[in-house]
Amino acid sequence: MSSMTKLIKICAFVFTVAGTLAVLLAAITILVPTPAAAQEVISNGAPVVCDQRNTIVSSLSDDYKESRNSIGLANSGSVVEVFSSADGSWSMIVTRPDGITCLIAAGKNWETTTQKIGQRI
Repeated sequence: MSSMTKLIKICAFVFTVAGTLAVLLAAITILVPTPAAAQEVISNGAPVVCDQRNTIVSSLSDDYKESRNSIGLANSGSVVEVFSSADGSWSMIVTRPDGITCLIAAGKNWETTTQKIGQRI
């Protein structure tokens, strides 16, 4: 085998490996979610969308005309908020201690009620 044939085979091998690595890198970039715009799927198959808080709150306000009507602190240290609109749409978000906010539930027919503490439902 001549040195030129060996060189051609080595170059072909290097290009094959480099191409395979480029494809793997592209797949990892596409398939591995980052905190911004990451999605998880909860047990009922509904997506849980996570992003920066201001991005999610802006979307709820701009796209669904929802504003915050309640807020609480979960035992885990996360902040839980409920947003709703005049037409009854609602969304629940959780902002984790690491700063990432996830939309965990949404629906229709939200009603705001007032109840005295200790009053039976």
